[in-house]
Amino acid sequence: MRKSEQLELKSIQGLFDSGQYIIPPYQRNYAWGQAEIEVLIRDIADYAEKHGNKDYYIGTLVVWKRKLDGEEIYETIDGQQRLTTLNILLSTLKREYALDMPWFRLNLAFDSRKKSTETLEALIREGSLNYFSHKKYNEEIQQAYQYCQNAIENIVTREKLPVFFQYLTKHVKIMRAEVPEDTDLNHYFEIMNNRGEQLEKHEILKSRFLNILKDRKREKRAFNAIWQACADMEHYVQTRFDPTQRKSLFGENLNTLVAGMDFSKVCDLLYPADHFHPPENSFSLAEILGGKQTQPSQENKGREESDRFTSIINFPNLLLHVLKIQTGKNIVLDDKQLIESFEECMGKSDEEKFAFTRQFGVHLLRCKWLFDQYILRRDFLGGQERWSLKKMKPSSNGSYEYVNTFGREDAVNPDKQMETLIMLQSMFHVSSPAFTSKHWMNAALKYVFENEQTKPEDFISYLEMLARKYLMNRYLQATQSSDVFHEIIYNHEALKEPSEEGLNRLHRGVFVENYIFNYLDYLLWKRIRNKQVLDFKEFSTQNSVEHYYPQEPTDNNPRIENEYLHYFGNLCLMNAGANARFSNNMPLAKKSNFEKIKKESIKQQLMMSYDQWGKDEILRHGNKMIKILRDEAPAEPLIDDLSVLK
Repeated sequence: MRKSEQLELKSIQGLFDSGQYIIPPYQRNYAWGQAEIEVLIRDIADYAEKHGNKDYYIGTLVVWKRKLDGEEIYETIDGQQRLTTLNILLSTLKREYALDMPWFRLNLAFDSRKKSTETLEALIREGSLNYFSHKKYNEEIQQAYQYCQNAIENIVTREKLPVFFQYLTKHVKIMRAEVPEDTDLNHYFEIMNNRGEQLEKHEILKSRFLNILKDRKREKRAFNAIWQACADMEHYVQTRFDPTQRKSLFGENLNTLVAGMDFSKVCDLLYPADHFHPPENSFSLAEILGGKQTQPSQENKGREESDRFTSIINFPNLLLHVLKIQTGKNIVLDDKQLIESFEECMGKSDEEKFAFTRQFGVHLLRCKWLFDQYILRRDFLGGQERWSLKKMKPSSNGSYEYVNTFGREDAVNPDKQMETLIMLQSMFHVSSPAFTSKHWMNAALKYVFENEQTKPEDFISYLEMLARKYLMNRYLQATQSSDVFHEIIYNHEALKEPSEEGLNRLHRGVFVENYIFNYLDYLLWKRIRNKQVLDFKEFSTQNSVEHYYPQEPTDNNPRIENEYLHYFGNLCLMNAGANARFSNNMPLAKKSNFEKIKKESIKQQLMMSYDQWGKDEILRHGNKMIKILRDEAPAEPLIDDLSVLK
């Protein structure tokens, strides 16, 4: 085989118009979830809208041609998650939207997973999609189909679907790389697993910043120290400096970073001019990659902290948040556009780039310090995992410890205010877990960046107003542009009234956005938090909309009209696995099953409080919930048989 034949750039239509692919037994199961699918579809939709006929590249598909039953077939070595998702996405477009695609055929099977192959085949068959209730089908692929449909409805929208489809099939490109027929695949996998890591985009960006500082060795050392300290998202930034630097930057209490410091001041604190002895050589590749990263003085403490805390974003995403705060521009929170986003903001002249770099170094340090204190993270302690907001403070043994961000000296009712802040932020986070959707986090970080003495009650008020504007200005409006988040956060867009068409979005069955359910649960939680009648501890990622009265009732039970079936009162958010297991059960059967599993939705628990569930109950409950969403007190109690809530 000639080398020129081993690499081929294919459009999505071209990929499906020729060639059959198989996933070999050694590949892992299909694992893409809501976040990955939404990012893929959102990226393509954004590119189609902004760049017209310019091609969009979604990676490489590495294959090995072999014979199967006398026919040539491509064994998929790398890229199987993307290839499977494309099959699911095109099946969704063909089945749900009747798009004309005569070239489309299922081009994928699984060598040793019959259930997965049969699930893909079910997606392209004609007729009703009752397969969601069949346990023999692959749940991950079933759910991915629903995620694709939800993303098309809520991100692409039906109005823009023709443009999206044309762009997807003609201008989205994938590189198919075919390894030679005589390749020793075992040796190939060994090379793939042991190959050197390529420079990531944030490392390339760092090298450009260091180059802008040129021969200013002290400033380059300071910028490098800041970058390395901030790059470790699982540790608090203070711990990434040596003890002397830590004390100089953050004071005796380890938690004071003076607002308004310029880069010269930070350099003086990190590397005092009279003690700085510049190294003879410039930065090595190892230093750019982090090989010389300063380690905390207490290694065991650092290791313990790394095992304890988990960040909700990664470092490239943090860089984009800092860029957005520094410039006020509508930066896309997508690290695939990291370098391009910075290039557009740094200026043209050497002087502009120099000033931008120095300012960014200070802002990065400050934002990471604020992020560590004021943005929630997962906290694994004492065998339990929970959401937390913690700050560092010195301990009596000369080390440091982690305490609630707002203590008794900061708050009127610290326990209640801390609980509220954690509930608010986790509500935002689980509604849109993808990094590219962290607009709320950018707003929270911008707020504490601009308010040096942040009071918990003010922070809560800001986030609650942000949450309300999310609902009213974005989710309950006819138009669904993502630019509204920037308008709310940076241009202080006023709170809107929901449009009639926007309110109708509440009655769309599985297409109702997750945020609406989670925000409603937050409002309900505030009403019942002091009444020990319902079980709701924290927000977790629930990604499947459940019809309480089922779409396809079992045991010859009657169907109800779509007007009631898809009404907001008949819907709740829950775990996809539980939904798949119980989706066709009647309400009383679901109630007995759901009561045995973890309580993850207040709305669901309210629905289960009804002794019967039919049209009247659906309307009654739904109207109560809509009144609460609209900030109107329902005339009736939330739970009929619990007088404590009257």
